[in-house]
Amino acid sequence: MKNLLERFEKLGFELIINEELINAKCLKKNSKAFNPKAFFWIRFRSIERMAEYLNEWISNKEKIAAGEAERKAKKAELMKNPNHQFKVGNILYNSWGYEQTNIDFFQVIEAKPKSIKIQRISRKYVENQPAGYSSMSAFVMPVENAFIGEPILKKVQASVSFNGSHSFYIKAEHGAFCEYGSGEKGVYCSWYA
Repeated sequence: MKNLLERFEKLGFELIINEELINAKCLKKNSKAFNPKAFFWIRFRSIERMAEYLNEWISNKEKIAAGEAERKAKKAELMKNPNHQFKVGNILYNSWGYEQTNIDFFQVIEAKPKSIKIQRISRKYVENQPAGYSSMSAFVMPVENAFIGEPILKKVQASVSFNGSHSFYIKAEHGAFCEYGSGEKGVYCSWYA
C-alpha cells in the first residue's frame, strides 16, 4: 500500500485508506477548498479488490499524465519552428454569436514564421433567405482586398491531438479562425430581429 500512496502523491492526489473498514478515498492534494470533493470514496469487499481498483485507477491517471507531457513536448517543439499553412492572401473567417450567427472575414496581409498579420475585409450576400432556412438568414462570402479597419497581428498557435497529429490555428476574439476555401459557396449567417 505504501507504493500506492507514493504513486498517488506523485500525481498530486491524496489517498486515504482505512484497512479496518476496507475503504479508500482520493482527494486533490493541497486543495484550497474548505471541503474538497472526493474523486472517489469507495468501500470494498476485500483488501485485494481495493488494491486492484487503486492500481487500475492510478495507472490510468499515469497514462494520461504521460500522454499530456508528450503532447506538451511536441507542441513546444512545433512552436520552435512552426511550419504553418497561412500565406499572404488567405481568407479566414470567424463565426460567433449566441442567438444569431455572425461572420467576420479577414485576409492575411503578412505571414511570418510565428505570427501573421490579418485585416478585416467586407462580405457580400451569396444567397439571401435560402430555401429551407430561416427568413432571417443568408449565405455570405468575402470580398477580397476590400479592407476594413486596421491590421491585427496574431500569434500562430499549435494544437497536438492525443493521436499525435497536429495543426496550427489563430485565436480569435470568439473561438478560433477557420480557413475559407476558394471553392466554398458561402458561409451561413443569421440575425435576430
